Amino acid sequence: MEHGCDAVEQETSKILMESAPESLEGSESLTVDVMEERLRAIPGVLDVHELHVWRFTPGKVLCTMHVVVDKDGPDPPAVVDEVKHLLHANGIHSSTIQVEAAHSSDVSGQAGGGEGAHCADVVCGGCDLHGLAPPAPSPH
Repeated sequence: MEHGCDAVEQETSKILMESAPESLEGSESLTVDVMEERLRAIPGVLDVHELHVWRFTPGKVLCTMHVVVDKDGPDPPAVVDEVKHLLHANGIHSSTIQVEAAHSSDVSGQAGGGEGAHCADVVCGGCDLHGLAPPAPSPH
């Protein structure tokens, strides 16, 4: 019986700590890193950042992310449908997806390492959330 309690305690701790699952359950059973690569490969997706996946209950995994879509690419709602299809195939049925539109030249060289540089410019305006805000103009 002791082993059963240990398993319950471990699962409870993972949920309370909102830990990311080691692998996602579903038809594809991807890791979060592999899922991120697959998200980036969806036509029209230029970048994915602020990707967070965590356990809410033993059977429910939640996800939030920012997806930069190509202004000159497929219709953004169609891109989001593809993103949700990938999430659903991996057992994630509750998600929040923030869509950011950009031209591919605006985010070139940022994919995977931009840490939301485009997001900081477009969404945050002058905030310095990522340390990317332009310096304030000097007073004369």
